[in-house]
Amino acid sequence: RALVVHVATSSADDISNVLAVRDSGCVVLRSLESRQQAVDYAVAAALIAQKLGTPVVHCFAADASAGDVAVYEAGQPAFAEFLGGDAEGFAAIDSALGLFGGKAVEYVGNPDATLVYGVFGASSGVRKAVAADASVGALVISAVRPLDVDAVLGSLPKTAALVVAFEQATRQPTPWGPLLFDLATALHADQWDAVQDGRPRPVLLDAVSATAPSEFTAEQVARVTAHARTLELPAHFDPAEVAGVSASDSAAQKELAELAELSLEEQQQRVAQIPYGQLLQQLFDRRLHVANAAESSSIWGDSGKAGSTPEFGFGKLAVYEQERARLVQAVTAALRDVSVPLSSELQAELTAWLGGRDDASIASEAAGARITALLDAEQSGSDVLGEVRRLAAFFALR
Repeated sequence: RALVVHVATSSADDISNVLAVRDSGCVVLRSLESRQQAVDYAVAAALIAQKLGTPVVHCFAADASAGDVAVYEAGQPAFAEFLGGDAEGFAAIDSALGLFGGKAVEYVGNPDATLVYGVFGASSGVRKAVAADASVGALVISAVRPLDVDAVLGSLPKTAALVVAFEQATRQPTPWGPLLFDLATALHADQWDAVQDGRPRPVLLDAVSATAPSEFTAEQVARVTAHARTLELPAHFDPAEVAGVSASDSAAQKELAELAELSLEEQQQRVAQIPYGQLLQQLFDRRLHVANAAESSSIWGDSGKAGSTPEFGFGKLAVYEQERARLVQAVTAALRDVSVPLSSELQAELTAWLGGRDDASIASEAAGARITALLDAEQSGSDVLGEVRRLAAFFALR
C-alpha cells in the first residue's frame, strides 16, 4: 500500500522535524523553488511510493511563489511506463523526478568549481550566486534516504577543495546539521578513490542556521563563500550571522524567546522531550545535568555560544561542587556554634543531612524543602544561618 505524507514547511523546526525521520525507512523529497515544482514532486512522490512500496515524505515550501500550475491525469502513459519499468531503489526515485525535469542529485555551476555547496533542495539565491561566481558550484540534493553515494561523488567536481553543507535546521543534540552527516558519509565512502581518481578529499564545512538558504540573496551567499574560504579545517558556522541575514523564522524566534524565560528546572525538564534525553533521565534521574538543552537561547544552549560548549558544562558542574562544599562548611559551623539559635527540629534536620549528604534518599528535594522552610522561620539575626539559607538550593543531591 502506497503511503505519501506531504508536509508544508515554513520554518527551521519544520525541516528538522522532517529530517528527524530520515532513518526510519522512508524516502524524503524536497521541492523548494515553485508551486509547480511542489505539484510535480507530489505526483512523483505518489509514483515512487507505488513503485517501491516505500513510504515517502514530501516536504514543500509553504510560501512558494503564486501562479498557475499544471495538473496531471493519473493514467498518463509516462506514469504507466514508469510503474511497469525495471528501475529500483535510487534509480527509480531519480527516474520519477526525471518525468518532471528534476533529478535526485544535480550539480549546478562551473564544472571546475573549487567550492561546492551541498543543499537540500535548490534555491534561487544559491543558483544566482553560482551563476555570478565561476569558482562556486552547488550540489542540489532533492531526495535523501536512500542517498546515492555514486551520484554524489560522480557529480562533485574533481577540482572541489571545499564542500559546504548549507542547510536549515534546529532542535539538534549537536550543532552539526543532518545534511553534513550524509555528505561526510559520501566523501569517505569506499568509492571515493575510483570515482575521484584518488585525489585528496575536500574540506567539509557545516553552514547551518535557522534561516533557510532560500532566504539568502546572491550577495549574501557570496559573503558566506568568502568566509568559508578562510577555513582550512572542518568547522561549523552560522551562515546567517556571517552574511548578516535577519532572522525571519518568527515562530522559532518566538519559541526561543519563551524558552529564555524558563527557569533552570523547567529547561531541565524539557530534556525529557528528546528521546536520548529521556533515556538519560531514566538512568540518572535528579543527578542528570544538561548544560546545552536543545532549543534554549539562554546560557543552557545557544548554539555556537559559550553556554553550549563542554567547557561550560564542566564549569557548571564545578560550581555546583564548590557551592555544595560551602554549604557543608556553613552547616557544620551552625551545628558547632552554640550561640546560633537552632530549634531542636532544625538541628535534627541539619544533622541528618550532614551525615547523609551523599545519599540521594536522605539529601532529597523533600528534605531540602523542609530545611529551607525551617531556615526561613529561624534565620533572622544569624549570619551563620543566613549563609546556610543562601546555599539552600544545594541541599538536594544532584
